[in-house]
Amino acid sequence: MRAARMLPCHVHATISVQPGLVPRAKWRHLGWCLDRPVGCAVTPYLVIVSWSAEFPQAVDGMVDEPDQRLLPLIEQALSKPGRFPVMPAGLWTLYSAEFDAERRPHNRAMVLLFTALLDLFILPEFFSEPNMVPYSCLLRLVLYTPCVVLFVALDRQGRLKRHYEAWLLALAVTPCIIAALLCLRTVSVDALANVRAMPLILIFTGLVWRMRFRTTVINAVLSASILIFGVVMTPVVPRGELASLIITNLSAGFLIIVFARRLEWRDRRVFLLNTHERMRRSLVTAQNNALLLDVLTDPLTGLANRRCFDEALSAVWLESMRARQPISLIMIDVDHFKAFNDHYGHMGGDECLQRVAQHLRNAMRAMDVMARYGGEEFAAILPGAGLETAAAVAERMRVLVAEMGLPNAGAGTEAIVTISLGVSHAMPSDPQGAQRLLEAADRNLYAAKRGGRNLVAVCDSPAGVN
Repeated sequence: MRAARMLPCHVHATISVQPGLVPRAKWRHLGWCLDRPVGCAVTPYLVIVSWSAEFPQAVDGMVDEPDQRLLPLIEQALSKPGRFPVMPAGLWTLYSAEFDAERRPHNRAMVLLFTALLDLFILPEFFSEPNMVPYSCLLRLVLYTPCVVLFVALDRQGRLKRHYEAWLLALAVTPCIIAALLCLRTVSVDALANVRAMPLILIFTGLVWRMRFRTTVINAVLSASILIFGVVMTPVVPRGELASLIITNLSAGFLIIVFARRLEWRDRRVFLLNTHERMRRSLVTAQNNALLLDVLTDPLTGLANRRCFDEALSAVWLESMRARQPISLIMIDVDHFKAFNDHYGHMGGDECLQRVAQHLRNAMRAMDVMARYGGEEFAAILPGAGLETAAAVAERMRVLVAEMGLPNAGAGTEAIVTISLGVSHAMPSDPQGAQRLLEAADRNLYAAKRGGRNLVAVCDSPAGVN
């Protein structure tokens, strides 16, 4: 096998930039936004935009595949608007996380506000029943308020976790217990105003605090029962008013359950509608991306096709011009492929192109673009690569294909499959200059062909060196 010859060239100057990583870079390609990480090139002083060498991997993982098994369950739950929506088991965790993220900051603020209002009820006791003030301060300020502060602190640190509902229920029921205990020791008719205001505790904790529906029902039943017990056991409540207070507390509990059920119904339905829309949109996006991938991929080799190559070259050229970074291009042609195809048939020719494409891909850097340009021709875009780097990549391609050792009996008894490569390089300054870069690489490719094939040509006028 003839030794490869590197054709001499003039190495153009490149611009050095500080090493590092740019956070993200968005590439818009045929209306499809590729959000790809960026990284450093082979040359350590160049920072370039990453591009997958294997084009099908460029869309891998872009869109999470929706669990289509949940869609019928969601649609079934939404088909009965008058009933309580049944949450599919696979969505409970997501629904709980979304519900908690929304309600926890709200609950912290409302619990503190409620505690402040509860403590303010000490002031009327100074005038209506002064002997109750020490006992009331003990229950409200010494016992209940510190528990509220502890709850808020633990919740802000995320330490309550599974015990969050239990804490919230305890903080909702405890004020009712405090009110009932105060009622048992009430002996002044002037203190009846506080007794009449007790349903406000139940209304505030049931309607303003955001609890799960089951917790709200438990809170309504327990709190209403405790308040009714306190009203019944209050010595100074007139019998004519006792029935009204009991009915008021029962009505408050019933109102809270009805309101909580309606709120839960709305929350579940809104969540299911939003989830259904997101999953439908994700499914459509996945289908569109799969279709786009088929449009932009060469079905035989799995590389980018000519259309994708043209779009990628324009995008990389403009990005390189904006970043003031070099760009290199490699044109590749399989030597004596017509003879190979005639001798081994089209199936053999297809297999040859697939194996060549695989070896070319293995020689690429992670950020480069490899495409099948047409027939037995391939093309590679090397963003941020100087001419020396591009020549080294091209030589690696040539060596890998030659080492494959695939016989080409159509070209000679001992001939093997080889490739010729033309390399061009530019520092972009003209938005329309990408075509000239392509033409220069094509001229160099034909120079390598004229020079004897199995060569890497990096200038217009080849002169062979080993």
